[in-house]
Amino acid sequence: MHLINLLDLIGTSVFAISGALAASSKEMDLSGILAVGFIVGNGGGTIRDLLLNRTVFWLHDPNILYISILPSIVILLLSRFFYFSERLLLIPDAIGLGVFAVVGAQITLNMGMRVDIAVIMGVITAAGGGMLRDILCGEVPLILKREIYATAAFCGSLLYVLLIHHINRHTAGLIAILLVLIIRMVAIKLRLGLPKFSGAWFVKRREHE
Repeated sequence: MHLINLLDLIGTSVFAISGALAASSKEMDLSGILAVGFIVGNGGGTIRDLLLNRTVFWLHDPNILYISILPSIVILLLSRFFYFSERLLLIPDAIGLGVFAVVGAQITLNMGMRVDIAVIMGVITAAGGGMLRDILCGEVPLILKREIYATAAFCGSLLYVLLIHHINRHTAGLIAILLVLIIRMVAIKLRLGLPKFSGAWFVKRREHE
């Protein structure tokens, strides 16, 4: 198994755990928690496959079900006895974000799609699950807030599609994942974010016309 494939499985599990913990904080029942965990772990890839008109990846891979649900069950059981800080998931989550960005871009390129479409699908694969998590948990999606998240996935996808013309895909993927990890960690450490824009000035202008 290639390192990126292994990281893909780990990323799926981490995303699923983050979804399960988010659902648990909203006091959902067990079925709701596991459903949200599965959706978060696989939502981005599902949206990608539907848009690309290909068979949804987890329909022909039973292992996806286990790596999405079992870790969530274990964490939920342990959480009755131990406190799990969300900060513990930051690095694995950033790695998963990078892996999904690379995998999404690679799958799209394998289908003969354009490079720009590959970058977009990389972002959707990486950030789609988190967006669904926030929607299901009644929160404003993280990718619509100031925090740098989808932007990191975009940078990783873009770097990957640029590098594969010069180096082998495995190395290009690892470099792209590392870039996403660095961007996320620096943004979190320094509390960086994209600028916010308000429509208040437009409303006031219209009121004076």
